Amino acid sequence: MDKEFHVWFNPNFKHPMWDRYSDVVRLIQSGKDRIDTQNIIFADLRLITEHGYRLFIHPEVGDVFEITLGECEHLDRDLRPVMNLLKMILNGAFESNEKFAIVSEVL
Repeated sequence: MDKEFHVWFNPNFKHPMWDRYSDVVRLIQSGKDRIDTQNIIFADLRLITEHGYRLFIHPEVGDVFEITLGECEHLDRDLRPVMNLLKMILNGAFESNEKFAIVSEVL
């Protein structure tokens, strides 16, 4: 069974949310099969490379999409394990497609 990690920027969710750092770390270490959070700090490629999770982003506007290493949907370049995913999200790297708005302009 695939493990899934979902980072929500859109508050319309149907699964229990885990936002406390210690709770999410405990769930990752235990290998929980699905983790949902609104805590952006967990948008990290190590979830894929070290913990075997599939990483999904739920933007404020638009459809959910998966972050994958190599060719990644909604990104104009290949995604490598050494890249800082959090920094890329905050800098709008995935928002080249106008139908997506990951982080509110209020930030």
